[in-house]
Amino acid sequence: MSMLPVCPVFIVIEGPEGCATAEFGRAFARAFGRLMINCPWVRGPKQRADMKRSCEGSPLAQLLLRVGAIAAICDVVRGELAAGLPVVMDRYWLSATAASDAMGWSRPLEDVAAQLPEADITFYLYPPQAPSLAVDYRERLRHPLVGTVIPVALNQSVEILANHWIQVFAASVPARWRNW
Repeated sequence: MSMLPVCPVFIVIEGPEGCATAEFGRAFARAFGRLMINCPWVRGPKQRADMKRSCEGSPLAQLLLRVGAIAAICDVVRGELAAGLPVVMDRYWLSATAASDAMGWSRPLEDVAAQLPEADITFYLYPPQAPSLAVDYRERLRHPLVGTVIPVALNQSVEILANHWIQVFAASVPARWRNW
């Protein structure tokens, strides 16, 4: 049984590697009575390593793989939202832009971004011992695709934090999602 209203909201979970984005996202998806969507490149260490090897030496190939994965999964996101269903996704636009920066590929991705659905809420998880990670992302967090940003320091268990934010969301559901 879901704790949250079934409504067309697009929630994204982002954060550096190892910040338990999948665990946080699964908790939110369960609260909606839904499954979390993983971006296709986030399937586990072996798959990530295989994909990285297949694109090794080509930052452009790596970037295209990530952006292509996002574009493909967005058809599913649009369909779910059009059907009035909530979508919770582990990794989205911030991860793609962070990866492109890390690979030294700094060409603007705005033509691609213009074709993608905007997240309503992005939870940005970061370790409390590295608050600079939240600051480092400040410019990216202003991108229109990111939506409303909620930075979450991982200073408690992910389960406790996820439950807290689920309760906050349930108590303050925006009017456009009430009685959907």
